[in-house]
Formats: sequence, structure tokens, C-alpha cells
Amino acid sequence: MAARFTGLRFAFWIQRFRALPRAERAFAGVPSPCILRRPLFGFRLAIDVSRTPTHRLLYLEGERFIGERFLLSRLVPPGGAVVDVGANVGYYLLLIEKLAGPTGSVVAIEPSAENLPELKRNVAENGFCNVELREVAVGAGAGTVGFRAGINGGIGDAASSVYQVPLLTLDEIIGARRVDFLKIDVEGYEGRVLAGSRELLRRGRPTVFMEIHPHMLGTYGDTARGVVERLRADYESVELYENIEARLSPFGKFAVRYLGRDPVRRIADVEAFLAALDERPPVCTFWAVARCG
Repeated sequence: MAARFTGLRFAFWIQRFRALPRAERAFAGVPSPCILRRPLFGFRLAIDVSRTPTHRLLYLEGERFIGERFLLSRLVPPGGAVVDVGANVGYYLLLIEKLAGPTGSVVAIEPSAENLPELKRNVAENGFCNVELREVAVGAGAGTVGFRAGINGGIGDAASSVYQVPLLTLDEIIGARRVDFLKIDVEGYEGRVLAGSRELLRRGRPTVFMEIHPHMLGTYGDTARGVVERLRADYESVELYENIEARLSPFGKFAVRYLGRDPVRRIADVEAFLAALDERPPVCTFWAVARCG
């Protein structure tokens, strides 16, 4: 089966557009679980393609699946101490390991009962001895919270929650340890994570790379502008970035998919961008990068 899907990856590379429908057809009828492995950032990604369309697309696309990889590659320092909040199944972790290297360290934080088996498998199969795994959610306080199921699960309300997970602040988890780079991807819970990270941000000033979900922030009482302002309170430089692939010409899209063109661009007029989000948060994501100096 692995040989069959290796050939499928090549065919998919040739015909990339309309990706999700093709991914669905390609994996129709696979058993559950169906663990496949592929190269990713110099390591091996083990992924259960029977779970979701996202898993299947990640397996077929590999590094091209992560458009923000170019931006991330400019931010993680060799030998750096990294905290990965929302480590998911570990595909970001492989890139972080490539950038930080064996002399770096990673605290990978992931509460999802569905994602943890794959995350643990990727840590073990790649022999990462510098990864500390914390099976908790991160927020503004300590306790227990409901959690939604799925690869992009998150903190839920009584109606959407499937199970309970422990909740801690990042200040509690990290304590006085050095942090050089902080990655946050928590499906709309970004503001709550920042609220529980004040000492870490003030003391260590790590570079922050955060995926912001403007259409989900309101569920937790936050806004995109509020999250950005919270970063600005501790950092001299807060830049915003977006993926512009959908707005490119056909040749531009071809260059992104097949020629390694970076699809992520810095947002020049941040205030206009935030004003548009104030009026109507779109169902899409963007990234904030906070740095000192």
C-alpha cells in the first residue's frame, strides 16, 4: 500500500489544483487506521490518512501544505529554545526541529486525544530526544475545560465539547526557563493564551509566531485588534502576514505550487486591515510576528 501512495503523491504533484476533491477520491475506502509515512523537512512524517481530508492533503502535498514555512524559517534560531503551543500531529514540529537543530529544545503542547497518538509517534520515530511533550490546553488560568474533537479541535462550550482536558497557563508550564521562539496555533483561543503568558513575554521577550483566527476569537471574548494590541504592549515590532495565493494570477499560483514561490506577504497597512476585521471578521487566518528591536 505504501508504494501505491508514493506513486499517488507524484501524480498529485502533477495535478495539484482542486486538491481536496482529488485527495478524497484518492483515499476513498482506506481502512482505519491507515498510517502512511512520507519525507517532510528532512524527517519522516507518520500520518493516519483515514482520519480527515486535512491528513490526506498533508500526506499528498508535504511541505507545500505549509505555505508559511518560508516565514517560519526566518524566525526560528539554530539551537533555540522553542515552545510549540498547539503542536497538532507534529508537522510543524518537524520544521522546528530542522531549524533549531539537535542543540535546540522544544516544549510541544497538545491537548487533543485524537492528535496525541500521531504526535507521539512522530517524536518517537524520528528519535527526537530534545522534545518535552505536555498533554494540556493553554489558557488564561488553571482548571479543566471542554474540548472539541478533530484535527483542529479546540476549547469548546457545553454543546460542542466532547471530552475534558486539563488547562494551565503558559507561565505555569514554562516557569523561569528560557524561551527564544513561541509558536501559537490554538483555533481562536489566542487571546486567552496571551493572557496567561504575561510573565513569559515580559521576562524573556521570545519571538512570537501566532496564527490568528479572527472569525473564532469572538467565541472567547477576544478580537483580532485586541490580540494585536496585547502583543504591542510587550513588543516594539508586531508585523502581520497573510497568504495571498488565492489572489495570484494562474502563473503565480503555478509558481507557488511547483517553483517554490513564497505565498505569504507582509500586510503593509495594518490599521486598515484591522479596521476591516473590526467590521466583519473573515473566515480565514493570518499570522502575527512579534519581535523586540
